[in-house]
Amino acid sequence: MPDPTAAQLTGFPPEATSVFDNLLNLELQPVPALKRQVDRHLADLQQAHGSNEFLDLATARGLARESHRLLALSPTATQADQRLIQAAVLYFVLDNDALPDTRRLMGLEDDAKVLQAVARHLDAR
Repeated sequence: MPDPTAAQLTGFPPEATSVFDNLLNLELQPVPALKRQVDRHLADLQQAHGSNEFLDLATARGLARESHRLLALSPTATQADQRLIQAAVLYFVLDNDALPDTRRLMGLEDDAKVLQAVARHLDAR
């Protein structure tokens, strides 16, 4: 079975497909490095909240928790699933993805859908 792409993930936001599929092709990074990126992005979002009070910090915190949950699955996952996990986490930590996280009212909505689609895929296995 070929490695999954964004188009094969149920509920995946179409506007995120191009960025996500590019992230799938990156070399795998160590899980601790990815965890640090998640924590750094959450800190950046908390700081950005000072100039954008509409930034949803509760959602940001939830996405960071979900990223950490997925990363905890990575060491025992297949390489294809590790790539999905990494791509979803990197999508979250990218500020300028399909909907920029800090510059739009609903900037984290696409991040949430990406993480949910990958989590659904992994949980169904």
